[in-house]
Amino acid sequence: MTKRLELLIEVASLFYEQNCTQTYIAKKLNISRPTVAALLQEAKDKGIVKISIMKINKDTINISNAIKKKYNIPHVLVSKEDSTYSKKEVGILCANYIESKKDFNIKIGVGFGSTVYEYVKSANYIKTNFKGITPLMGGVELNDEALHSNHLCFTLSRKYSCGMSFIYSPVKAESLEQKEMLINSHMVKTAIDEAKKVDLAIVGVGNPLNKSTYQKLKYLSDEDIKILKKNHAVGDIVTSLFNKDAEEIITPASEKFIGISIYDLKNIPEVVVLATGHQKSEAIKALINKNIITTLIIDYELANILIS
Repeated sequence: MTKRLELLIEVASLFYEQNCTQTYIAKKLNISRPTVAALLQEAKDKGIVKISIMKINKDTINISNAIKKKYNIPHVLVSKEDSTYSKKEVGILCANYIESKKDFNIKIGVGFGSTVYEYVKSANYIKTNFKGITPLMGGVELNDEALHSNHLCFTLSRKYSCGMSFIYSPVKAESLEQKEMLINSHMVKTAIDEAKKVDLAIVGVGNPLNKSTYQKLKYLSDEDIKILKKNHAVGDIVTSLFNKDAEEIITPASEKFIGISIYDLKNIPEVVVLATGHQKSEAIKALINKNIITTLIIDYELANILIS
């Protein structure tokens, strides 16, 4: 991290987190007060400081509490009703939640997907006590850099001033032989073992039959879709495609996926699941019933389906 970036983070932290006056900061850092003001503005311009106003009303709180009670989930956050871009709102809620744990000495695992990407974009440049950030699965092609697990982890590690690790592998191998070679290599095996031992996982949920990152990446063939329909697939999470009982469905594509599975998530102390849209409801219910979700962050539309 550059000295300039470190200075911007320190000034922003003193002003916004520790409520220090600009005069105090100027004396502490031996700079002028106008310089402090200029640094604070630069921190805003560079996205180091983001001021988000979340409209949390009584209705949202009531829905969150109703979901907690109905499904026995410790933490539930719901975006506001009139959100124009629900994924961004869910990403902001996730950033606020994760950053409330900034003093915890935890290792964080990150999946991929458009909603997880919105969380990473919304994350703030702050000092944390996090042990590090690690990907939970392999990466995707370079033209989908925004959804690349290593890229997301690298961005978060810079924002949270902590270390990180990589998985030097694609999320989908070209063949079973290539997958075998990769997962048995020391670098990939070590990275996946590390991913299984994170304290907190942040993952998105998709519906492989309707609006899924795996569909967007064109990883699922007609044969995969046929198998998924036959086995009544309702969702995908990390490298697993699953049914209403949260049981893995194996397809030619999923056999080549590299990363942790739905079963590995059960052994992680806290699993934060991000989801938007009515098409995710059956997947969320399946994960809840298997006690995989400990923290649920969703949009208003999905929340209303879950309590109906």
